[in-house]
Amino acid sequence: MPSRTAEPRAGGDAAPLAGRWRARSAIVPAAVFLVAAGIAAAGTSGSVFDGPSTAVLASAAAAATVALFAPGKARGVAAFAAAAAVGAASGHVLARAGMPRIHDLDHLWGIWAYGRSIGVGSWYPLWIPYLGAGMPLFQFYGPLNFLLALPGILAGLAPIGALKLELFLGHVLSALSFLAAARLLGAGRRGSLVGAIAGAFAPWRLAVFDYRGALGEANAFLFLPLAAAAALRTAREPRLRHAAILAVSAAGLVLTHLLSLFTLAVSLAPALALEASSAGRPEASRGRRAGTLAAALTAWWWLPAAAERRHTSVGERRREPSRLAARPYAALESAGRPPVPLDPGSYSRRPGRIEARVEAPEGGGRLVVLEQAFPGWRASVDGRGTSPPEDAGGFMVVAVPPGEHRIALTYGLRTPARIAGLLVSGLAAPLGIAGVFLALARRRRR
Repeated sequence: MPSRTAEPRAGGDAAPLAGRWRARSAIVPAAVFLVAAGIAAAGTSGSVFDGPSTAVLASAAAAATVALFAPGKARGVAAFAAAAAVGAASGHVLARAGMPRIHDLDHLWGIWAYGRSIGVGSWYPLWIPYLGAGMPLFQFYGPLNFLLALPGILAGLAPIGALKLELFLGHVLSALSFLAAARLLGAGRRGSLVGAIAGAFAPWRLAVFDYRGALGEANAFLFLPLAAAAALRTAREPRLRHAAILAVSAAGLVLTHLLSLFTLAVSLAPALALEASSAGRPEASRGRRAGTLAAALTAWWWLPAAAERRHTSVGERRREPSRLAARPYAALESAGRPPVPLDPGSYSRRPGRIEARVEAPEGGGRLVVLEQAFPGWRASVDGRGTSPPEDAGGFMVVAVPPGEHRIALTYGLRTPARIAGLLVSGLAAPLGIAGVFLALARRRRR
């Protein structure tokens, strides 16, 4: 029979074996990362866009390698810092001077117009007069895409600098989103870091950020990984945390790039159906409630955008006669007389407000303003409200009585769709918070 003294010796050998096994397990993701980085560097060319800096990529690889071998207590902080460094490395070409070599520079004008609106005191302009014939930019394009440019605008950067800073921060936050998503799906610190690296240097993501410059689609990557991971976890188990992350990330996708949310839902539908069928009804219902909450929280934006889409659709507006050729911005028309253009000093344009001083002849006239007649415009004559401006060929017309008058056109939230959206979101926010507190109270009682 074996002696009793052999047992502790065998137990003592287990700890070194486990330590050696953990060391070997860390080598695998490190090797995968280094091989992938080598392939990416070898296959990268600067012929289409600005080529990357080998020194920056090598520094990011070194930071990630150090994080993969970090001790247990520091592993979380190391993974976070390394993911941020990798995200910065994936977008470091934006730090170079000059215009970014991207396709969708149209967003640059939106950021410029938003910065100009902030300069006159309008932090959330419902109507921006500085783009074309004026437009409610935040109504038909995800408003979060321009709000994320605030750091650059407030820092005093030029529109180009604000756009590049937003895209650069998007690189960093996208990598951190991939890191958090992997953790949410149950991966360890090292595995999550490898996932963040893979997401940061995914070819399509790099093309969206650094080649296309598609602002909405790029910012969607801040929420896509978390939304996908939270949806899968919510379908598996009824955790309040997972449902809350799903609701918030889905709301972020609505306010940045709604099409990304749609494609994500289509791609995840088979997996979610399998998870829901195997997990049972409670888990599936919690996922539906999270989706409903996300829709309700963002109803203030998408409900008017959907209900009033005819007015923001290029195809629909092009069917209407524009008659723009050789027409002044504002003119007074009266029967039997040619239109009289207003002197530029007699009218002013600000975000959401147009003011003009006019003098109509006997019999009155009408003020024609080449500003698009969207729902939400209200007219007043000498401070007294009048009927909403008429739509003449897509632009606004206000009836003016005889004599000298002060005309004001204001753009606001007073349409049925906007009021309904605000009510839904205004009710959803406190109800959602109350639901979280009730769920937490139930957990404590258990």
